[in-house]
Amino acid sequence: MALNAMDEPRALIQQTVAMFNPSGDVEAVHRISETMRQTEEIRKKSRQESQGVLRALSRKLESVKSGATRPPGVADEHAHAARMVGLDREKFALAKGINELEQNLSSLEAGLQQIRDEIAALEAEDAEEEVPPDQTVLKLQIYRSLGIELVEDAVGNYTKARIRSFPRNDIHTLVIDDKYSRFFYANYLWGMLL
Repeated sequence: MALNAMDEPRALIQQTVAMFNPSGDVEAVHRISETMRQTEEIRKKSRQESQGVLRALSRKLESVKSGATRPPGVADEHAHAARMVGLDREKFALAKGINELEQNLSSLEAGLQQIRDEIAALEAEDAEEEVPPDQTVLKLQIYRSLGIELVEDAVGNYTKARIRSFPRNDIHTLVIDDKYSRFFYANYLWGMLL
């Protein structure tokens, strides 16, 4: 079929339009315009809130500048200056007290060190002058090592003896008086130890 001269451009345009699919582009344009509209609303709302805050702060600044109202808890200038002077005095008094305490501490530490030196010197003298134990002390040490403990009465005399028998694992008490001889007591004690 032969096309006339008028039909040819029309068919060509229809083929061209059919090849292009503008519906996707139209949807993209709609989405972009909706996003722009939402963004503009958010900006407008944020701008209005910022302007409200700015107006409130401006009113507060003007009222503070005029001195008509003071915020709660803020003292006037004279009360503030008096408080600062009082705090300065208290600070200087505390500093003076701390200084005096440090001086007292230093003198006490020096005294303590002097006492420690004296104690060390006295202990060194005692070590040099140590007296060897006498005969009674040596006997008592020997008795104790054997398991015999001599008990003193109120006057200082040895009137009793506690004997530990290690083989029998028991303890006996012996009254020491003048009824029996030393020989008897020595034999008796040896018998109890074994």
